[in-house]
Amino acid sequence: MEAIGASESFLRSIETRGLQYTQFVGDGDSSSFRKVKVALERKIGIYIQFRKKNVQDMYRRGLAQHLGNTKKEKKGLKLNGGKVVSGKGRLTKVMIYKMQN
Repeated sequence: MEAIGASESFLRSIETRGLQYTQFVGDGDSSSFRKVKVALERKIGIYIQFRKKNVQDMYRRGLAQHLGNTKKEKKGLKLNGGKVVSGKGRLTKVMIYKMQN
């Protein structure tokens, strides 16, 4: 179903506005990307090149960046219990990496 809706959106943008998308943002399901690509090629008759981007990858990078910024901003700030944000058993690079993945 996702592939059908995406194909219709891509086609509608070309037909009504002359706008062609260059990136396909999806949830990592490669079959949807392939179905959209085939549907567009079949309907328009030309090869359209666009890149696939996964939402998970964008989310992971954003999460790691946000946690890193929070760690920098809150450096030295004492939390409830008297401990700081970073340090042993707290928000470290290793912990950020684990949360990211």
